[in-house]
This record gives sequence, C-alpha cells and structure tokens, in this order.
Amino acid sequence: MFKYFARLHEKYDLPIYPVVVFSFDEPLRPQVQNYRVTFGDLKVLEFQFAAIQLNRLNWRDFLTQPNPVAAALMSKMNIPRQERPQVKAECLGCWQL
Repeated sequence: MFKYFARLHEKYDLPIYPVVVFSFDEPLRPQVQNYRVTFGDLKVLEFQFAAIQLNRLNWRDFLTQPNPVAAALMSKMNIPRQERPQVKAECLGCWQL
C-alpha cells in the first residue's frame, strides 16, 4: 500500500487518500491499518491508511443505499447463513424498478 501511495504521490503530486477494501471471508479480526519502518529505536516511517473490512460490516447498514455497488459489496459482508434468504428477499424488494 505504501509503495502504491508513494508512486502516485511522486507521479501526480496531488493529495492521495490511501484506502484498502478487504474482501476476504476470513479472518474476522481487524486488519492492520499502518506500515512502519524502524531502524533500532529510530522510527523512520509510519504510514497509515483507511481499511474497510467487508466481513466485519453489517449488511443491514447498506440495504437501502441507492448505489448498486453497495448491494454487490454486501455479498462479502458478515451475513449469517440463516439470514441469507432474508437478505436476498429484501434486496429484491429494494431494487425493483
């Protein structure tokens, strides 16, 4: 993440908001949101970025979003198996034309 940020910053010299979207199913624990380089007791670099971890988000918070990308991302959110039919039914109800 830091390398992409540094290259874009160098090339375009514009403000860049570093964000990563984690779409994996496991692990459920929070992921690291920084990158550090140290040399002995000297902190050479501390790079922080925003992390959106889909498997830790609740699908209900995205159900009524007008953006269809939200519905696509819901498929990677924390949906208990027994709630999946309800999610499908509610999504179909929200997206009728």
